[in-house]
Amino acid sequence: KLTPKKMWKIDTQAYSKIILHAHKHVFSSINGILLGRSSGKSYTIVDVIPLFHTMTLAPMFEIALMQIEEYCKIQDLQIIGCYHANELSEDNQLSPLAKRMGDKIYLECPNSCVLLVNNSKLGKKPTSIAVELFSKTAKGDWKTGLEDNSISFSSDDTLSMLTRLIAENKQAEVYDFDDHLDDVSKDWTNSNFNNTIH
Repeated sequence: KLTPKKMWKIDTQAYSKIILHAHKHVFSSINGILLGRSSGKSYTIVDVIPLFHTMTLAPMFEIALMQIEEYCKIQDLQIIGCYHANELSEDNQLSPLAKRMGDKIYLECPNSCVLLVNNSKLGKKPTSIAVELFSKTAKGDWKTGLEDNSISFSSDDTLSMLTRLIAENKQAEVYDFDDHLDDVSKDWTNSNFNNTIH
C-alpha cells in the first residue's frame, strides 16, 4: 500500500515575507515560524512570523513561540514549521540551529517541515521558488528531496508580486521579533505589510 504524498503549498503573503526578510538582512542568518492549515496530507503555509536576524537565544525563542501560539489561536492557524536562511550565500546546508528549531516544533507538530532559503536564488527578479523543503525521516534526520514531499506556490502570481515588492523596497517594512524587541512599535505580526499583499 502506497503512503499518500504530502503536498505543501505556500501562499504569496508567506513566501514574500520569507524572501523579503532574507533580503533585508542579507549578511545575517535569519529565521522564522511557518503558520498554516492542514487537511489530510495537504499543508498550506498561509503566513510566517519572522523571528531573528541576530543570535537566536533559547529563552527568546521560547518567549516568541508562546506569543505566536496565542496569535495562532486568534487567527485560527497552527504552527507547521520554521524557515531559515544561512549567513553565507553559498551555504545551502541546514544549520544546527535550524535543526534545533525544527526539532522543537516537530515535538508539537509531527508533520512539520523546515524551509531553507536558497541564497543563490535571491535576486531582484526572482524566476523560481527559492526555498527547499526539509522533512524529518523515520531515523530523526532532516532531509530534503524526499519523494513524499513537494512544495509549490498557491498562486501563479507569487513571483510577479514578489518582484514588485522588492522593486518598492518593501523589505524595509517587514519586521521580525528582534526589531520588535528594539522598538515595540514595530509589529512582529506585520499586519500593515499583510494588507499590502491583499
